[in-house]
Amino acid sequence: MIPGLPGLSDDFYRFIWDGMLWHEGIHPFAYTPSELIASGYLSDNPIWATLFHSMNSPEYHTVYPPVAQGLFYLATLGQPENIYQPVLIMKVFMVIAAAASLLLLTRLLSKYKKPLTLVAWYALNPLAILELSGNLHLEGLALPFLLWAIYNIGSKKFISGFSGISFAILVKLNPAIALPILWKSIGWKRGLVYVIGVTVVSGGTLILIITPDVLSGMASSLDLYFRHFEFNASLYYLLREAGYLFKGYNIIAGAGPALALVGGLSILAYSLISKASLPRAVIFIYMIFWATATTVHPWYIIPMVALAPVAGLRFPLVWSLLIFFTYAGYTVEGYEEILILTFLEYGTLTAVIWYDLKNP
Repeated sequence: MIPGLPGLSDDFYRFIWDGMLWHEGIHPFAYTPSELIASGYLSDNPIWATLFHSMNSPEYHTVYPPVAQGLFYLATLGQPENIYQPVLIMKVFMVIAAAASLLLLTRLLSKYKKPLTLVAWYALNPLAILELSGNLHLEGLALPFLLWAIYNIGSKKFISGFSGISFAILVKLNPAIALPILWKSIGWKRGLVYVIGVTVVSGGTLILIITPDVLSGMASSLDLYFRHFEFNASLYYLLREAGYLFKGYNIIAGAGPALALVGGLSILAYSLISKASLPRAVIFIYMIFWATATTVHPWYIIPMVALAPVAGLRFPLVWSLLIFFTYAGYTVEGYEEILILTFLEYGTLTAVIWYDLKNP
């Protein structure tokens, strides 16, 4: 997977675009690619045209946090004139992150008295290999920081744990959903200090790169995510069908943010009442998050797959197979979701979750 270009994702074009903008002295968060192409501000490097015409959503602002932006910057040192050099550099970082994740998983398995051979369920998982080493998704870079946080907090090493989750959030924003359960596991009083620390580190790092234009651009992109994007959803698709039935149109503009709110409140409630081990609780928090999302790409579930052997849960591993069927909708003409496959995916997943809960 390492020497080849990603074959099932075009996110890497945006990674390279963002990295090259830093070298141009242009803030990636401040302008959309479409605005920059129209402005004429970019250098005459021919790679700009390749990146612009190949990336998805060039009319949207970037949403990748500072640590991810640092990787993009390093990968594009020297302003390359083709996409192969930065892709190879990013894949080297991804393999290093994968090695760190496997090491941390063995430590977690040992801590929770599980056979170390169970690490193979993640190490040899086709979804992890394809989406991380192959398609270069940033879940692979965020994962070791999340695992580091879970391991250290479970070992009562709170400063190390706080550092880990802070860096995970600065690679991908969604690990922030684990904060409530990590807070509870530390204890409410001490956890308050911990959460404030994460907020200061993560927020302080963001402040270093934020201007009013940047803040407006990020808010615009996140709003578009909740109100416009839909892919491989579960509860949202049921609401969407009800909207078509009773309203006569797609209700995503209202249903997307409403489901996000329901998901957030459900995560808080679960964190309050959960008595599960930390790895198991984090998996169920991710499950709540993706159950109430309008978009669930295959690589989004990587943290759940990694933690499944530690938590003694089967359903994330089964999902790592089922979610492959989302690729069946891709054709040379574009993408058209095959809803019967989505129904079979979530129907089977629901049955396995039920089995897991009945057979811990």
